[in-house]
Amino acid sequence: MKKKASFLLAATLLLSSSTAFAQHTLNDGVLQAYWQSEWNKDATKITPQLKMRYIVHNDGSAPTMVVNVPVDKQDKKNRTFITKHFSYVPTEFFQNKEGYLNQPGTLTVPSLTKAFECTSAYTTTQLSSFVPDMSSGLADTTTDEKFINCGERHPYLTFYRLPPNQKDIFLKAAPDDRAANTIPVGNDTLLAKLQTVNKEWAYVAFYDARTLDQIGEQKGYVRLNTLLPLKKAPPVAAPVRHRPKPCWYPRATHDKVMRDRHCRFSS
Repeated sequence: MKKKASFLLAATLLLSSSTAFAQHTLNDGVLQAYWQSEWNKDATKITPQLKMRYIVHNDGSAPTMVVNVPVDKQDKKNRTFITKHFSYVPTEFFQNKEGYLNQPGTLTVPSLTKAFECTSAYTTTQLSSFVPDMSSGLADTTTDEKFINCGERHPYLTFYRLPPNQKDIFLKAAPDDRAANTIPVGNDTLLAKLQTVNKEWAYVAFYDARTLDQIGEQKGYVRLNTLLPLKKAPPVAAPVRHRPKPCWYPRATHDKVMRDRHCRFSS
């Protein structure tokens, strides 16, 4: 019996030891907390849901891994965690339940499970610890999020368009019906909500698939009751490949080397 008990104790210690070594510590990354709009089962109402993900930057450039981190079911615990571990949390983040926060730091998780639909994203069932780096200068960056091949690049954005058969409207220079009209919005225009002003107005931007953040330069204010939210985010465009500009060498010359050198540096 003593030998059997000793064997069971040794096996238990071995299992607990292997579990400890199975933990993953990820450095050079940014923990992102964000709100994502989700539809109910009947697709009649959207509700913002708090989510988190850890974006790994091994060389400080493009992300190499994305880890989806589960949040607690209790809003109070999530608020406490974010307030404690993020260097800057604006009031609007929890008040309007929109946008995102980035905090560089070191993440430790007990295990990583590879997501089925992705090649560079992982999910975890538990968060062991997160040690924020309050001195890092990356806290205010958007990390560029260039991982187009996996998941939504900007899940915190909610996109809108005009209802069918709706007449064209104008974005406003201010959240006021008496404010000046700025930019026309047609039925084929997609708008991304940047900020909620109040229950009636929002600050929006034209959707632009060619940019990394999907945000165009045309921005303004609009009444929310004139728009319909999209049930699915628009696709991300592939990088734009520019055709080389035609080059005319100023001299009619048979020297191809000189002509090619001139075109390469003037295009």
